[in-house]
Amino acid sequence: MASTIHNDSAVTRHARRANLKGKPLNFTRLLAHLAFAVIVLGLLASLLSAQVSTADIVGTVTDSSGAVISGVKVTATNLSTGLPYTTVSNASGDFIISQLQTGRYKITAEATGFKLWTIPDIALAIGDRFRADAHLEIGTGQQSVEVTAEAPAMQTDSATVGTVVSQVQVEDLPIAGRNFILMADLVPGTTNYQGNTYAGGNKDDQRRSGTIAANGRSGTENNFNIDGVDNNERFVNTLVVRPSEEGVAEMRVLTNSFSAELSRTSGAAVIFITKSGGNEFHGSAFEYLRNQLTDARAPNLAVGEAKPDYKQNNFGGSIGGPIKRNKTFYFFDWETFKGIQAVQCAAATCTPGPQLATVPTLAERTGNFAGQNQIFDLLTTVTNPTTGVSTRTPYPNNQIPMSEINPIALRLINMYPDPTNSAANNNYSRNGDRVQTDNQLDTRIDHRFSDNNNFFLRYSYGRTYTALPHVFPETADGFNPLGLPNNISGSNTGATGNSNISTHGLAMVDTIILSPRMVLVVRAGYSRYNNLMQEQGYGTDPAVVPLTETNS
Repeated sequence: MASTIHNDSAVTRHARRANLKGKPLNFTRLLAHLAFAVIVLGLLASLLSAQVSTADIVGTVTDSSGAVISGVKVTATNLSTGLPYTTVSNASGDFIISQLQTGRYKITAEATGFKLWTIPDIALAIGDRFRADAHLEIGTGQQSVEVTAEAPAMQTDSATVGTVVSQVQVEDLPIAGRNFILMADLVPGTTNYQGNTYAGGNKDDQRRSGTIAANGRSGTENNFNIDGVDNNERFVNTLVVRPSEEGVAEMRVLTNSFSAELSRTSGAAVIFITKSGGNEFHGSAFEYLRNQLTDARAPNLAVGEAKPDYKQNNFGGSIGGPIKRNKTFYFFDWETFKGIQAVQCAAATCTPGPQLATVPTLAERTGNFAGQNQIFDLLTTVTNPTTGVSTRTPYPNNQIPMSEINPIALRLINMYPDPTNSAANNNYSRNGDRVQTDNQLDTRIDHRFSDNNNFFLRYSYGRTYTALPHVFPETADGFNPLGLPNNISGSNTGATGNSNISTHGLAMVDTIILSPRMVLVVRAGYSRYNNLMQEQGYGTDPAVVPLTETNS
């Protein structure tokens, strides 16, 4: 691959200085130095970084007298995958097993001349720094000391303030629309954010999942992280990948005292991880159906008026298991949501219910304004030269002759739909349907290259089509009779039309244990958020209004 170096770059200036001294520039040596610097910075970052989407086990090994013991082998075994993670206590008796996936673990500590020390089952959640101080007793390896433990309510080894939404809560709590973001409402100091999601006048995010407001801040001021990689769309200020509830293992919401890599927010840091496979095959399938035929009638419906449309069909499933036991695992989930709901749209929001508007009555379309304020003939204007007062002749019976109605205005007026009731105001009602089809899939592969090298790859794809109704239907030739691009408020903020959103998310994480005190974590992520939102009637030819016609 050809490479072009800018004339003002540091490399070029270095080359100039080297050539001025009469010394040839050794690019191989220079690249080696740059590579070394990158590796060192990566190692330092790994040493200093906190466990964003993983968990740690720390502790000190002592004997019955309280003296520390070095060289003790400490092992944490994942009960789902059977994979062991091992370290050795140092001269101070301290040990750490870092970058552990969330789940249930068995912890053991063993040394010659001491009984086997065991915690048979402990659950580790996102961001946990579990302290497992091992107190060994003199004995043989065939003897064991079993300790019952659970993660403490307060993490004394971390100052971060946050709450974990566990996999049990994800699976068992009834969540409207299977919207996992709503589970963040379980966290103190947060609420479901219903405000405007626009940024700089751009179109909003029409997908089902919303966002949260924390610490009294806007819902656009959060920092989202999935599987240890960034998950933010900075233009609209939303999250990119929104996995199916079926694929979410855990979610953690941090509201204060963030670690450095999560601190670019004044709201909350929301971290969630996807499920992975294990040594046992597991799967699920679901189908949820809702229809207005089974709903009660709304109290504001008129007698005989049909119930507005409200149909939801949500289905999908998941499967996970081993490709090779204790070595390679897979997990796949898929979900489809189809919804139709009658809504009214104004400005930037749509709410359930019929849409109301005022349209010309059938009489007004023929020039008959009987019962309205008196209308005067402009062509009969007479001004008194002495007083300067102008007078006009009223139309008889408030009837404008059809010959005096501008044909352009008449054509525009007749583009409005006929009224649905006899009232003068709010005389048009329409159950415009908000139609949405949302598809989401996630797939993940976990592989263990060796006892010191673990790797996983996750790909997520989502596609959401949403159609938001105008208060008036389009004419046969695609003309918008109201004259406004998108909504009935006149603010041109894009409440109606159709939206096509597609998202891609890729995460690769390679964890390499270099020594009991040094771990190298290589993370790479790719995300793409594409939102194509078009106003009602986009792509159609509007009716041709004869603007050159004049009254005869």
